[in-house]
Amino acid sequence: MTTFNIEFCDLIMSEAELKLKKSKKLLSAINNNDDFKLIELRKYDVLGSAEMLIVEVTCDGVPDRNKYGFNYRERLALVVFSENNDLPLVLPLRDNFPVVAHMNSPMMGLPRTLCLYFEPISSVLRTWTSEKFLRRILWWIESTSTNQLHLSDQPLEQMFFNTQLELVLPNNLENILTDNADLIIKNAITRKHGNKVLGETLIVDINNTSHSSSAKLIVLSFPAVVHGEVECPSRSITDLFNTLESKGLDPLNILYNQLEKIVNAEGKPLERSITDTVILTCIPLKRTENSNIEKIEQKAYWVEMNPIQLGVKFDAFINHNGQYYFDTMNKNKRSINEVELIEIFPMEVIYKNKKSDYRSQSGITKEGPKGALIGVGAIGSVLFEHWSRCGWGEWDLIDKDHIKPHNLTRHTAWIDDIGMNKVDSVARGAFFNTGLLSDANRLAIDATKVTSEEMQNLFSECEFIVDASTTLEYPRTISFLNNAPRHCSTFLTPNGNNSVLLVEDKDRKTTLCSLESQYYRAIINNLCGENHLQGNLGIFWSGASCRDISLKLPYSKITVHSANLSEQIMRSFETPNSSIRIWSRHLTTGAVTHYDISVYDQIIQTIGDKKIIYDKGLKLKLENLREQSLPNETGGYLVGYHDFTHDAIFIVDAISAPLDSISSTTKFARGTSGVYEDILKIKLETAEIVDYIGEWHSHPIGCKATPSNQDLLQLADLSTKLSNDGLSAISLIIGDDDLSILIGTIK
Repeated sequence: MTTFNIEFCDLIMSEAELKLKKSKKLLSAINNNDDFKLIELRKYDVLGSAEMLIVEVTCDGVPDRNKYGFNYRERLALVVFSENNDLPLVLPLRDNFPVVAHMNSPMMGLPRTLCLYFEPISSVLRTWTSEKFLRRILWWIESTSTNQLHLSDQPLEQMFFNTQLELVLPNNLENILTDNADLIIKNAITRKHGNKVLGETLIVDINNTSHSSSAKLIVLSFPAVVHGEVECPSRSITDLFNTLESKGLDPLNILYNQLEKIVNAEGKPLERSITDTVILTCIPLKRTENSNIEKIEQKAYWVEMNPIQLGVKFDAFINHNGQYYFDTMNKNKRSINEVELIEIFPMEVIYKNKKSDYRSQSGITKEGPKGALIGVGAIGSVLFEHWSRCGWGEWDLIDKDHIKPHNLTRHTAWIDDIGMNKVDSVARGAFFNTGLLSDANRLAIDATKVTSEEMQNLFSECEFIVDASTTLEYPRTISFLNNAPRHCSTFLTPNGNNSVLLVEDKDRKTTLCSLESQYYRAIINNLCGENHLQGNLGIFWSGASCRDISLKLPYSKITVHSANLSEQIMRSFETPNSSIRIWSRHLTTGAVTHYDISVYDQIIQTIGDKKIIYDKGLKLKLENLREQSLPNETGGYLVGYHDFTHDAIFIVDAISAPLDSISSTTKFARGTSGVYEDILKIKLETAEIVDYIGEWHSHPIGCKATPSNQDLLQLADLSTKLSNDGLSAISLIIGDDDLSILIGTIK
């Protein structure tokens, strides 16, 4: 091992001349530790007035004739820096001090130093003391000499120390490593602090063009070696190959084999477009001679000459009329030390992420669905960004809208995306974030045209569709299409404080339209918190049309809810059940309250040209209200909404009898106390969607739900009143074992 001549360092004649606080503490600890003996004090101006404490350490735990060659007594230099946030260095001073795995790279003219800690320096400094530092030195020497420092489950030591240069390779390079691929520099980034260069990163890609200059990749794949001491980065091919030969490898022969492939039997001219060569070394590492390979260490070396020029330097090629051929007669290849000095730039090898890497780094084990995202506006764009960053799912994107200036307030789009289709903007953003090109379809179409060829193809290819359109049109339309895959729908409430997720069951027994209706019932019965759908931060006109109205909503509310929704949708896909879930965020504290609403199977009853939609939960409520009132009849009014686009009437809830109602065993007359106020409240709570739609009442014991003459007269009267708004009236009767629904329409 290279040693350090301390005679070049000035002596410090007395302990009183020590200036650094950490040096004084170390000196005190040495004087109080029987295993350490102070020899002398010195200073080293090259390190910025560093102070050195030369000590002799006695290690009782070092075995005689240990395989590494550690001595019972070792002489060390403890180097203390003027910077308070640096740890002292520990330099071995013996000429033949063993070179082992846990040693640091040489620096600033100094030899290798002991690598005492596994943790980052900043973490060590929090609890560092001089006394513990001395004990750590003893522990390092004794543990290394007995082969106990490197734990059996600890990662293998790398072969070379890291450099400040990085080479970022494409994620598909492993498939073409043997093809001597052409690389092109896509970007070169130099990191600086002031005038100090901290490092440089070269980002390269496969060069598919014939005009731009590039570098040729040469891969040198070696047999496995046992990990050991960490070597300094080589600055020339001679140094690199000598280091590899010291490990029992034959780099020169492997290089010749690769150079032969470059020119092949037909020969090759000097390509002016290939200006450089990247040598990529791949060395499998094992823990012991008889153990399995645990990792493959890759290092890159940039050479500022093309492969033909490099081969000429090694006498591997001969030139005949401008064509270069491999010299097959050169059987006795030159020694590496006879080759002219060729400078190389060692670089750390980093690969861009594959989709599986994004999943693994996100802690996600499953690939996710082949799905589609309906609507890539504010919520949809953030959902897609989250899923693309974690590699979950393969998504088709559907949105007929394009990016306008106001979208940038709460969308993932960039300012250069203005005028671009939202589906293209979102897909491009995902590529810029991850470097992964998606095979997903990008459809700038109206998703509500569910019978179109494009949407039908989509339904046949997808297993899960996420509706983030934040409108009523698509989820209601898709609910009546039998061949559609499983859906979920998500949206934020107008004030941005609540997010909602409606998820169909795997068999679609309960579709989005029924989940919407049951969601409103939960609001009416105050199961979603107070003022759930009420209020907003204001509106603004985003275009020339009177319909171009947008709600005021900050991006922070979009992202905080979308982050949670992206995870919850992932979990919902893995469960077969339907669900209604709500997250309410307290504006002041940021605390989140979760509401999980019970879901019931939907019931669709066709009467004439109308579809009446309710659910088993409503039916159960009616049965319970009847049971509680027996032997008397009871009743109340129904709230819901009409959807003329789909010729549907949704019964959301049955409101129990007002206090002034009259009830007996033979009749029921609903009262009016508080009814008007309650209906106004229901309309307010449901954003004017749910309103009065009709009446309900029960029949006594032993009676079916067959309407009486009185029931028919009441329906006729009710139909006349609702006809003023062009609406049909609903009359619902609950009997012993059945339920009947009547529709009254004035024509």
